[in-house]
Amino acid sequence: MNDFKRELYEELQRDAPFTEAMKNRMLRTKAPQKKKTYRPVVAIAGILAIAFLFILINPSPPPYTVASLPTDYEELLKLLKENEVVLPFVPAEDDQQVYRVDYKHFHSEQLKDFWNFPLIIEEKSSYHIGDYILLGEKGYHSATQIVAVAGNQVDVKAHQVYVDGQPLALPGMIVLDIDRTENASDVEKDLAQYVEHTSTYPSIPLSATSFQVGKGEIAVKMDQQIEVKRLADIVGEIVAIQEVKSTLVLTEHEQALYEGLKDKGLDVLKGAEPMTIAKLYIKTMLEQEFDLNYMLTSQHKNYMQLTEEEHHQQFTTHSLTKEEFQQRIASFYNGVEEAIVSEDGTGETHISYDSPIGLRLVMKLRPNTEGIWQVGMIETQ
Repeated sequence: MNDFKRELYEELQRDAPFTEAMKNRMLRTKAPQKKKTYRPVVAIAGILAIAFLFILINPSPPPYTVASLPTDYEELLKLLKENEVVLPFVPAEDDQQVYRVDYKHFHSEQLKDFWNFPLIIEEKSSYHIGDYILLGEKGYHSATQIVAVAGNQVDVKAHQVYVDGQPLALPGMIVLDIDRTENASDVEKDLAQYVEHTSTYPSIPLSATSFQVGKGEIAVKMDQQIEVKRLADIVGEIVAIQEVKSTLVLTEHEQALYEGLKDKGLDVLKGAEPMTIAKLYIKTMLEQEFDLNYMLTSQHKNYMQLTEEEHHQQFTTHSLTKEEFQQRIASFYNGVEEAIVSEDGTGETHISYDSPIGLRLVMKLRPNTEGIWQVGMIETQ
């Protein structure tokens, strides 16, 4: 067999009958190995490495931070309003946790008016900058907002909160020296009012500090200080405000008096009882009929006397929608039908009851010179 192979090999060395190309293919003792290329893999790996290096060098800025705050007041006001966290009003489900807070430290126009409403809480596996949270410490519940999480560097300087070197553009995190006089421009007045509504102490500087948030920690604003709290102290995230709807129901007679008040004025209420006047007073607020509400307000010397314009301003200097305003009124005045009516011996009648938000409400009424009862004062206890 070996002799045959050798003879065949010698034959192939000759010119005939094979061409040179055929000889080369037949004489090749081993198939050629194709050269492996790793170019696509190397290219992808290179791109990923560069991207990772870019992320390390240029990490994403923390939420709600900006490279620099706008110097234009109109732009700054727009930015703060865009970053304000607004909660929905919803009825609480049976499995949801509902709390009333003892102290509030969050900053928004909405929660300025609704912090004492029942708040709906959900436990979360992680928390982020901007989240409203409920803290449970020393037997108290405090509502606040997260300004930094583990790994963030926090610096407070020049009345401004910085997170990882960037200004935090959240309401309540900036103390501004704004002109609040009558000479201020409209934009300055709007910004001053917004800061007033979203800061616990708008004219007091934030306490200077510098620290890094550690593992298992968060940073929150408590009054005019940024403080470190433990994740373990978080009860949950505040995800909604519990809806409060008005329970006021007028009788047919009371509804007729209300319509007559709109058409004929205060005289239609002659002979009406204090409880009826109290219910009509609440009805005018729910319907935002402030001119009618002013008619039902006593101008007796024992009470604060306001002009009709000043009276209207009490109800209109806010940013609430009609539905939010109605919920605000309902939270104070629901339950008036169950009130205790008493006289104090000086001509005043007191209508006292517990409101849905846990306050003891006392409506004080006094008759005018024509014997028509009017609301003079509303106290909370």
